[in-house]
Amino acid sequence: MINRKYQVFISSTFKNMEKARKAAIAGVSDCNHIPIALENFAPQNTSDLEVIKRAVHDCPIYILILGPTYGAIPTGREKSYTHIEYELAKAAGREVLVFALNWDDIITERQKLHPVQDREEEKNMEKLTAFWNEVQSGTQFCRQWRMDAPEEIRRFVLMALKDLPFRENPPRGLVPEAEFQQELIDSLTENEFLRDTVSAIRSFDKLYKRTSTNIEPKVRAAEFLAQRYHARMASEKTKGIFFESGSSVAFIVKSLPDSLWRNITFGREGEPNKQISTNNVLVYLMLWLNKGVPCTQFPWGLPEKTYGASFGPVGVLDSRDPNYEGKPLNTRARDAIKNLGAARLALKRKNTSLIVAAASGLQLSDGHKIIGDEGYSTPASLKSAVEKCYGPHVGSYNNKVFKRYLYETRLPVMLAVDGSKIDSPIDVRKCHFIFDEELPWPEVIANYPLAFCMGCRTEELDRLEETFREKMPGFEVITTQKTRAYSALIARNDAFKKEFPEEIGLS
Repeated sequence: MINRKYQVFISSTFKNMEKARKAAIAGVSDCNHIPIALENFAPQNTSDLEVIKRAVHDCPIYILILGPTYGAIPTGREKSYTHIEYELAKAAGREVLVFALNWDDIITERQKLHPVQDREEEKNMEKLTAFWNEVQSGTQFCRQWRMDAPEEIRRFVLMALKDLPFRENPPRGLVPEAEFQQELIDSLTENEFLRDTVSAIRSFDKLYKRTSTNIEPKVRAAEFLAQRYHARMASEKTKGIFFESGSSVAFIVKSLPDSLWRNITFGREGEPNKQISTNNVLVYLMLWLNKGVPCTQFPWGLPEKTYGASFGPVGVLDSRDPNYEGKPLNTRARDAIKNLGAARLALKRKNTSLIVAAASGLQLSDGHKIIGDEGYSTPASLKSAVEKCYGPHVGSYNNKVFKRYLYETRLPVMLAVDGSKIDSPIDVRKCHFIFDEELPWPEVIANYPLAFCMGCRTEELDRLEETFREKMPGFEVITTQKTRAYSALIARNDAFKKEFPEEIGLS
């Protein structure tokens, strides 16, 4: 039996809830777990929401204490911080424990609200009622408590947590106490090989940061893609898959079921029946070490230090400023692409059926948002040139050239991009659009097998779907059901559906 110690996030409003929070903290401590209560943290803005998201993500157990007030609402949002925390925990699949104040006490306590100081809270009675009904009708653990007996919460927490680690499929403890886990923790500080490996992964600054921030939409998109396409990926028709660099792509690989990899077999000389290749250092390690998949690095070369991507001959190209005039790639870039195509493991139809790619942003609409140096006014000529650019863009010249190689293979491409990056600001100092007059964006979306996969907050889903239907008329759009705080969308053109169709019933 493995004993586990959990970090437990305790969520509530703060007004008149001190005793209830202390009772919950005591109950968590009674079970030898670690309460995370953010007692001295008063959220004020969007960046504070990121702190809350990280805290909720890091805790496998979430406790909501719902009292007589709805609480503060972040600027630009419709729901309170506490309500947002609850939705984050549900969307992330956390073990949720709810302690809701009984309704009679809510009515009594709200009569004590000050007509001036609590004016905003008085407006939120309808939202509090809906939230109270929501948690009562949910499938999670839920108990009511009384305002004059907050110590009940301590007993309820103790009851709910004491048997949790011994379930058939308990949550994973962030601080496991089994001997093996302790040895692993010791190894991180004592084993120089493991320490050096972890340090190397952390050195890819943007890759490391983006795999630990804004996780929810990436996970939701990855899950949706896995649901719709893992059967096709596992089928004999799929000769291979290439996974490009990017955090969104790493989450897709993590979400694909193990049954996909079990379909990989080996020939007499050890060659796999599917070529699984990547230029993504994190994907390579995850497949090779964690999932036992024979993964091939393509192209060869050292990973660059930003995203952990290998670019082969493209990696030796000198960096260049962005080109917004649509000029074709120069001779050196074209030679690098030619060399990639002539490489032994080059992506071709005989060995690759799908490319899973990424991008920093995707411009679909007019009205480009342009940013640059603070205080500097972008010239009208540059604005005019940028406003003619559409499609995916990336943050470096080398990345642009490598992506041009991927698209010019004319293999089916599934482009994973964060929903918040659709029509996002274009930094003219570093944003490189992939397509130009040599390979125009309209030609790509009309004739090349192309699909998009993205996640977003559920309230943004309708807007994203409308944007794709308006700006990409030849694309079929499918979405997840709006059952969670985050949703996902896949848009695909006819060429993609023809070359890489879904297959139902395979595993």
